Order: sequence, then structure tokens, then C-alpha cells
Amino acid sequence: MSALPPWLQAAPGGCRLALRVQPKSSQNKIVGPEGEVLKVKLHATPEDGKANAALM
Repeated sequence: MSALPPWLQAAPGGCRLALRVQPKSSQNKIVGPEGEVLKVKLHATPEDGKANAALM
């Protein structure tokens, strides 16, 4: 079995992702690995839980 990338870890009952989320982007996009995290861009604003809801 190959090693997991640094931004993905095995956890009880599933896995854990280390993300760097950039809200207020022009589009929703998984940018890719950035050091120890996976970078994600979201169009949603970081207010009233909108960016969190978009991520989920």
C-alpha cells in the first residue's frame, strides 16, 4: 500500500483532511496540494456559515 499524502490522515471511522480554504474566489475549485494541506477555493463568502456549507 502506498503512503498517504501529508494532507490526508487515517482516523477512527474514516479519514481526516487538512485543508486551506480560500473563500470569495471566482469559482469553486480544488487547487491541489500546497505543502502539508490541500488548497480549496470557494465562491461563497465567509459569513453566516456560507463558506462552511459550500465546503460540505
